[in-house]
Amino acid sequence: MIGIGIRERILFLVRSLSIQGSWSYRHMQGLGYFFVLYPWLRRITGDDFHKVFKRHLTYFNTHPIMASYLFGVSARLDEEGDHEGSVRAKNTLMGPMGAAGDSLFWGSLRPLVTVSGLCVALFNPLVGVFTLLFLHNAIQLFARWFLFDKGFENAADPLSCFADHDILGYSRKIRSAIAPPAGFLLGMVAVRTGTPGTVLLLFCVPLSLYLMGRKTLTVWAVVAFISLILGVLGLRMELPWFLPR
Repeated sequence: MIGIGIRERILFLVRSLSIQGSWSYRHMQGLGYFFVLYPWLRRITGDDFHKVFKRHLTYFNTHPIMASYLFGVSARLDEEGDHEGSVRAKNTLMGPMGAAGDSLFWGSLRPLVTVSGLCVALFNPLVGVFTLLFLHNAIQLFARWFLFDKGFENAADPLSCFADHDILGYSRKIRSAIAPPAGFLLGMVAVRTGTPGTVLLLFCVPLSLYLMGRKTLTVWAVVAFISLILGVLGLRMELPWFLPR
């Protein structure tokens, strides 16, 4: 085994940002997947690289961030000479990885980060923009690095490692955490618009959260209601005081 160091990990991380740089109807993200693996495959395969290249120039489509897990799996299996196992793992896991990634990143983390950035932007637009960009990129870069390491470490049984983590459960918890900043944001917007519907909004938001989740979101409905009230009061209290006006 050649082994993989920090330099190779950084190269995988940087190249993984371009996985969606070349789409096609036939292979979807297949060329992007090959682009990420190319330097590693060229290094470990030697004179047989043409055969290995053809195996990876096939159909591939999954969530662009979750793909880092499959990069780790393929890198380890190809290094060990199990090229068929590498392709098989990729084809087996790209569907579940895509579904889990859409739920976790697009359906949960992205709305949470967006609402948080908007809350800050109400007081200072420039700081709000930087907050949004920083949180989004920090989370996704950490996730790409972490997932690659997990895939490389668990290449022998990648399916069980993926199944051991309740990604859909994480998604539900993150979506619940959206309630406080969303309530605060709506409260601030209600005050700034000054419409007669403000009072109705104060009661409709926690009620809708309760109806959406019933018992599982009861606590978060209360938190959202309190946050909304704080949002209404925040403008009057000129909060937060630590940001420049």
